Amino acid sequence: MKGLLHKTERGWFVGPTNDISEVMYPLHPKDKEMMESTFTDKSTINVDFEIVKEYTDKHTNQVQSYAKLVKKNYSETWGKETGY
Repeated sequence: MKGLLHKTERGWFVGPTNDISEVMYPLHPKDKEMMESTFTDKSTINVDFEIVKEYTDKHTNQVQSYAKLVKKNYSETWGKETGY
């Protein structure tokens, strides 16, 4: 799925570009680590992602939906996509 990655006051979020409901998903923790070490600006980046669900508490069966980046070489292409 295509989306836009945003860094906000609350962290990194991804929203589908074709979703008019403006649903935003938090970035998956593993992808968030990579983003924090590579990209710190609050600009918007076009990304490919999939929605994954993971248990946050196995005892209560609470599930969190995350945006997981599909393409792992964003750090190499940001200069081309964003001008950085």
